[in-house]
Amino acid sequence: MEPMTRISNDETVVGGARDESMRRRPRILFLTFDVDYMSPTRQQIKKALASGCDVVLFGPGHSSWEDVAAGPASFVERHGPFDIVMGDENALIPPPKSESELPDRSFLNHACSFDRSLIWKGAEYYEFLRTYDGTRVISLMQSDFYNFPPEQIERLEQNGDYFMLFGEELVLPKGAADRSMMLPGLVNEKIFNAWTDRYLEFLRRNKERIISTPHVVDLYEFCDRRLIRRPFEWSVLGASYDSRRIARQKLDAAKIRRSGKLLHLLVAGSEHTPMNIYAHRWSINFSNQAFRRALRRSRYSFTCGSVTRYGIRKFYEIPANGCVLVTDPCHGFGALGFVHEKNALICDPRDILDVHAWLEADVERAQTIADEGRTLVYERHSVPARAKQFQEVFDR
Repeated sequence: MEPMTRISNDETVVGGARDESMRRRPRILFLTFDVDYMSPTRQQIKKALASGCDVVLFGPGHSSWEDVAAGPASFVERHGPFDIVMGDENALIPPPKSESELPDRSFLNHACSFDRSLIWKGAEYYEFLRTYDGTRVISLMQSDFYNFPPEQIERLEQNGDYFMLFGEELVLPKGAADRSMMLPGLVNEKIFNAWTDRYLEFLRRNKERIISTPHVVDLYEFCDRRLIRRPFEWSVLGASYDSRRIARQKLDAAKIRRSGKLLHLLVAGSEHTPMNIYAHRWSINFSNQAFRRALRRSRYSFTCGSVTRYGIRKFYEIPANGCVLVTDPCHGFGALGFVHEKNALICDPRDILDVHAWLEADVERAQTIADEGRTLVYERHSVPARAKQFQEVFDR
């Protein structure tokens, strides 16, 4: 068995000579697990890193059992040195207080090909990073930041020198929330009640240590099908955040067709079966393909980032798949490159029927907005674009 998994791309040769930009690539050890999640962000971050760096993946599913059993310190001693050691969410798992805690922790909503109890190998990553005398980077691209407990912040600051995550420009202070979009007893109210500014305070304390990283989409997620060839006018996909709920109700009351309605039934139905659809690669792949198909069959797609106004992945997936992005905007919308009526449309969900009429009145204008949105995401938020950005960061 191979002692380790290495991700790297061939060096580029320009005009018969090596491109100066391809000087020695930073060597990165990434402490992680080979798991799949409904959002492919973690895998795409690894792919983007590999385009500009020599990345070695360590952990269950990536390394031999002998290496996993020996631990990261032994691996670094035998295969180092590394310029940077990285960890993700799993590198913030502290050691268990007792063996009785072991069965309580698992990759509940992840698909993996190894014993799920090996999540406790993350405790070894935690201990290693805590004392590692080298450059440490923590990547948290699959975290909900709004409700970080104090101990999570403490572990971050203890185990990392730099942090790849949403930067301050992408995080709304709780006091600035628009509570008019909080319907009593629904999702936004529940999120608001759990929301704190601890994460934002962490960002402000560590300004010089933040690698602000929005979400990323891969090339297979792009689609250039013309709007006129799409059979449905709208899609409003994902969790029933209050703004999405209002948009769906308005469109349905007006008898405007929406693609992807069956996705909600799939998720709702899975809650009444013993099978967890989020814990198998085949069901994750099926769900993601159904999501992309729903987008590609709709002309316009509405989304939001809940009351927190987070720049969730749908802000990138929608324009990448060739839809017009219509949105109750995320915080940092302009910083991400979005411009109202150029490459996206800002819309209060209560006004979605007016936006529908505006779009339908000028098909070419709508197509131009869709094209501009897809171009923006490709140029600034695709895997190749993020790869160049990461290369610049790690060269520094």
